[in-house]
Amino acid sequence: MKELRKERKLKQIDVAEGCGIALRSYKYYESGERNPDSETLIAIAKCLGVSIDYLVLGIDYSAMGGGETFTENQQRLFEAVIRLDNDDALALLGIAERLLALKSIPPGDPPGQP
Repeated sequence: MKELRKERKLKQIDVAEGCGIALRSYKYYESGERNPDSETLIAIAKCLGVSIDYLVLGIDYSAMGGGETFTENQQRLFEAVIRLDNDDALALLGIAERLLALKSIPPGDPPGQP
């Protein structure tokens, strides 16, 4: 979030006010100390002009040809991941990367494409 905010030449207070959240809360979210709820995540993504996927995962699926849809299991996994704290999310990322390596799938590939 910090890089996105700085790219847009915004201050933390600008994003917090634009999202209708307290500055202290935004600072916690930006530092990774806390995770926003889904409504706040949507508001932050809108304020920064990015998708939730990009905000959370750093992946811009719209630049990959668009139109990708997620299976029910992929959606459930995404919804579970956004509720994890930063340490647990990193642990899960490590597991996912090991699984991709076992299947010889580079981590940056779009979903469903080996």
